[in-house]
Amino acid sequence: MALVVGVLMCTALANFLLAQLQAMGHMTGRVTDGMIPYEFGIVGLALIILFYESLGGMRAVAWTDAAQGILMLGGLAALLWWLTGTAGGLQAITERVAEIRPSAVAVPDAVVCANWISSTALLGLGSVLYPQAIQRVFAARDGRTLTRSFALMTFMPLTTTLVVTLIGVAAITRVNLDLGVASDEVTPRLLEQWAADGGGHTAGAVVVFLGALAAIMSTADSCLLSLGSLAAGDLLGRSGQDPETTKLGKRLAAGILLLMVPLAMWGQLTLWRLIELKMELLIQCVPAFLLAMHWPRLRAWPTFVGVCVGTGYATIMAFAGVKTLGGVHVGVIGLALNALVAWLGSLAMPPRGSASS
Repeated sequence: MALVVGVLMCTALANFLLAQLQAMGHMTGRVTDGMIPYEFGIVGLALIILFYESLGGMRAVAWTDAAQGILMLGGLAALLWWLTGTAGGLQAITERVAEIRPSAVAVPDAVVCANWISSTALLGLGSVLYPQAIQRVFAARDGRTLTRSFALMTFMPLTTTLVVTLIGVAAITRVNLDLGVASDEVTPRLLEQWAADGGGHTAGAVVVFLGALAAIMSTADSCLLSLGSLAAGDLLGRSGQDPETTKLGKRLAAGILLLMVPLAMWGQLTLWRLIELKMELLIQCVPAFLLAMHWPRLRAWPTFVGVCVGTGYATIMAFAGVKTLGGVHVGVIGLALNALVAWLGSLAMPPRGSASS
């Protein structure tokens, strides 16, 4: 069970890392108008991340994440202020969206509603099991420090998600995806338009660019740190008390990063599709974590079989090119099969401590 969960988490983290590398390439290439090519942006920033992650470890990553997170939030807030200010406010943006893309403000049908619910389940359950988040829980100095940290983090997801969502809505009035603009290029194009206003607007666009780039690098370095720890400890079975385990983890993380760079240069999948694939794998670990925490009757073998069934179903459907069924992601359907097998199998087995066991 530990091995299969470790493999799933490592695969999800590698996918996550690939998405960050692609995002770095898009940001640097588009914002610099090709002066820094997509490939150079990937390689250069990957080397920077590898440098400070290798030298500093967990503490270095935590401090850089804090600084990059503050810069990201400030940059996104500045971009939203510019978008709403130049458009005449949120009401004017909504009216303009209704003119340009009526379907965006129409009452959604059942399939769209199912997709929204599925996406919420996918992101909500998957984000709870981020390996880098779990790693930091166990790395906290003490319970008080952990409580204080989570109290401060409570408002961050809502704040950042709200700002990004509003930016996406406002972008409909400025960037036409029907003309061949890729969804991954929307933010860089918005920054181009903002910088074109000159003066303080150019400075603001630079701040947003740095904030977005910082957020991407923050996620990438966390992925690297957790990948190294998972690979060395959970997959290879090395002791966390051994100093050599840390060195091995850093070498493994560096090797995985080097493998991801060529895949990022290939870049055939959108960032959103990469996120979906990552989450569809990660949520297969939900019964092994969340169900196990709240239902003492859960048994290991049915849970293991359920993880294999859910992962196998989601993987086969992904390779077949099927993303959703009736609007529901195949990974969410795989999770339902996963949990059903774990539940029924556990009920069929005698309770722990019984004479028959």
